[in-house]
Amino acid sequence: MAGFAAMSCLAGCAVNPATHRPQLVLTTQAQEREAGHETAEQIETSIGTIRDEKLATYVAEIGSRVAAETPESDFVYEFRVLDVAEPNAFALPGGYVFVTRGMLALTSSEDELAAVLAHEVGHVAARHSSNQLSLQAPMRIVTGIGALATTIVSPTLGDAVADAGGAAADAVFAPFSRQQEGEADQLAQEFTSAAGWDPAGMSWALASLQRHAEREGGSGDDEGGFLSSHPATPERVEDTRERASELAAASSTSRTSDRRAFLAHLDGLIVGPDPRHGVFVGTKFVHPELAFSVRFPEGWRTANGLRTVGARSRDGSSVVTVTIAGEGDDPMAVARTFADGADGALALEKRPVGDLSAVRGVAHGESPDGESELDLAWIAYRGLVFQITAVSPITPSGVERAEVMRAVESFHALTPGERPPLHADRLRIATAREGETVIDVARRSGSLWDPRDTAVLNDVEPNVPLVEGTPVKVVLRERY
Repeated sequence: MAGFAAMSCLAGCAVNPATHRPQLVLTTQAQEREAGHETAEQIETSIGTIRDEKLATYVAEIGSRVAAETPESDFVYEFRVLDVAEPNAFALPGGYVFVTRGMLALTSSEDELAAVLAHEVGHVAARHSSNQLSLQAPMRIVTGIGALATTIVSPTLGDAVADAGGAAADAVFAPFSRQQEGEADQLAQEFTSAAGWDPAGMSWALASLQRHAEREGGSGDDEGGFLSSHPATPERVEDTRERASELAAASSTSRTSDRRAFLAHLDGLIVGPDPRHGVFVGTKFVHPELAFSVRFPEGWRTANGLRTVGARSRDGSSVVTVTIAGEGDDPMAVARTFADGADGALALEKRPVGDLSAVRGVAHGESPDGESELDLAWIAYRGLVFQITAVSPITPSGVERAEVMRAVESFHALTPGERPPLHADRLRIATAREGETVIDVARRSGSLWDPRDTAVLNDVEPNVPLVEGTPVKVVLRERY
């Protein structure tokens, strides 16, 4: 084994220009770029990006400025803002960097946003994903990169994709070692400092993430959670704070002086669910643009993506998802494409769902908990074919299957009376008056955020008076 490793290193080892360490990588950057591009497209199709092109361009400009400070500055990076409410950021091999609108809402300065993007650039520059890819097998490049993205926070994004049945769910999370996370932090601070931002932005961003995790009901380092395999956030905050004091920022721009200009870019950003993807009214899901409604079982965990909405039972044994499977008005054509891949195990029959033309299929399979029933329906509606996938355990009572079938049968055309008035929660910028705390500003402005959440998301202490004129992020509910 030692001899084989030595020969492999002779064949594929090189000194990484970012980390200055020998690194065994058996894939080329061109291969990584191709694989990353494929997965990036899957993610965008499954989740979607924000419509605000001006904000997306601003984020990309910051990312490009960071990337220009990497040793391989001619390497092409792409930066995209996902339409996801949870704060998250991750990178794919080949230079694809994603940040969610939830992360943008959490940042309070350009220094922090630059640090978040630089952290992901650091993972790419250090070729951390490429290391995992090489260790798994070079042929992995041919079949898809699998779970090769890196994240900076908890796996809420992955939960959303997985719950909604997104095609890119497997590509969102692959925990990296503590050493690699620390390495990405260090590179991020070096890149941002060289580009003119305060390197302390990394510690500020991590501190905000930690406080947000605590407000959400966890420590951010829970057993089995994403951060359990990464450095504990307080540890990373301290490490990055110490390193920032050793680095000389290349710009004299201070965090306070650019804060108002930075927050102006976020003004109007939607926080929470975006109504254009549909809304939940209790257990009923209503999609105003696609004009359909479906009701999921009571007490199930729901998730909504760009092309898929779904729900899962509390014990995880039953799942129902609704997906856009194709275009046209022939559900049989779309169903046959699916059935052809089932090796004849799926018999199809024409049977309507309500008054809508549909094709049904039933199959059985094995799950970790025993036998399960798979009920499928393809429904033609308004030029699209929707696929409903319902999985339930086979039990003597049949209660579980009856529950999922009620959800399947509930799919119907949206009636005028079912269209709820649509509102969106948007981030707005208020200004502190003399002697006001952030809690005072939140209450005066009518912010929907809990006052303590407002303090966390503005990165200030809740009861400390603010300087008159200080901009404060608040959330207001407005007609969509």
